[in-house]
Amino acid sequence: MELDDDICYCYHVSLRKLINFARREQPTIPSRMSECLGAGTGCGWCIPILCKIAEAAREGRVFAVEMTPEEYGDRRREYRKGGDKNRFEGGAGASDFQEALGAGRLQDGADADAKQGGDSRADSSNGGADGDKDSGAERGHPEGERS
Repeated sequence: MELDDDICYCYHVSLRKLINFARREQPTIPSRMSECLGAGTGCGWCIPILCKIAEAAREGRVFAVEMTPEEYGDRRREYRKGGDKNRFEGGAGASDFQEALGAGRLQDGADADAKQGGDSRADSSNGGADGDKDSGAERGHPEGERS
């Protein structure tokens, strides 16, 4: 996935925004990631990845999701068919993310940096403006995947 792809489909929050937020705020508890435009407060699908982004930021690591937006969307559709929902406390957490995504492919560190074609860390030196290309309305989500 690219930095401008949505991680939270319910509120259209991009990976770039989440990484910038986590680097800037250094959340000590994963649920603080929901302060970034409400991410994780809709269907709950993205909660495990929010936990991983927060963890990577605290440890100074680069974070990336190594799957296509289509694969990510397909796995979200399957998640939404199930009855169990992810929660920040008492539910699926960061260690459960790979299981929640099936065979999911997550990377952090230098490998993710190389896959992103350079420095995949989002630039937060601009006072929090993250340079997203659009409002999210034009980003290609599978039909019916917006909440």
